Amino acid sequence: MCIRDRSLTLGGLSKDKYNLLGKEVVARFGSEEIMRLINLNKAGLLKKKSQEFSFLNIFGGSSEWQWWKIKEKFNLIPVQANIETPKDIDYTYSNYAPLSIRLVQSFLESSWADPDSNFGCLLVNLVPGEKLVLASSEALRRRAGGKSVVLVYFVGGVTYAEVSCLRFLSKQTGVEFIVATTQFINGNRMVDAFKDSIDS
Repeated sequence: MCIRDRSLTLGGLSKDKYNLLGKEVVARFGSEEIMRLINLNKAGLLKKKSQEFSFLNIFGGSSEWQWWKIKEKFNLIPVQANIETPKDIDYTYSNYAPLSIRLVQSFLESSWADPDSNFGCLLVNLVPGEKLVLASSEALRRRAGGKSVVLVYFVGGVTYAEVSCLRFLSKQTGVEFIVATTQFINGNRMVDAFKDSIDS
């Protein structure tokens, strides 16, 4: 996972590191792992710096991955983190706030009525992929016994830590979150999903 994260955040691995990784994976785990490396590359999760960066290009959308801007604007790695007495969702990942939950926070903090002038929408435009805003946050919220209820749907899967972040956010905001997902995932499940051939 660290190599994949490094590839994503730095816009790819150097040609030498990329080739060395391939050799080491085959030497340690066997030639059957070549397909996994190819699939990670096709999905844009593992690439050489010289390649045009295509983050999850199998889903279409923007191919520009602006990690440093996203990290700063969404405050993904807060400077003033406090894990013992948490005041922010970053405690679940030991000083990292998941982007998925920061998107939910952005949604809650703004109306999203005017995508061109709304700060939340402008931030979301930094994230690659297709975007569709169906309605304003006020139109999507429903009152249930005096409490706002928001449905958060994770396509492709959600981690237990992200659900924990939503629980924490619920305590802070008074908003009840209903989580729907295609599956619960962890690092091993995600990497295992790339073992078999995928269509390009």
